[in-house]
Amino acid sequence: MQLDNVSEFSEDNTINEFKTFIKTLPKQIEFNEIATKNKQDKNKFDVTSFENATEESLKIYNQAKLMSEKDDIFFRDALLKLQS
Repeated sequence: MQLDNVSEFSEDNTINEFKTFIKTLPKQIEFNEIATKNKQDKNKFDVTSFENATEESLKIYNQAKLMSEKDDIFFRDALLKLQS
C-alpha cells in the first residue's frame, strides 16, 4: 500500500522537477552591474589635512600632483613613480 503513491522514475519528469526546484531558489549571485560610470576626481584631497605638513612633504605632494595631471594618472601612481 505504501508503494501505491510512488511515482514512476522518468528522466523527463525528473528534469522538469529539477528546473522547477531551481526556479524557486532565491537569487544567489547578482550578475547586473551595480557600479556607476561617474568618474571620480583623481586628485581630490581635503586641504585641511595638510595644515601641519612639513615643507618636504608639501614638495613631494606638489611634484606628485603635477606628475599625475601631466601623465593623466592617479595621484597614488605618481607617488609610487616618485618613490622609485
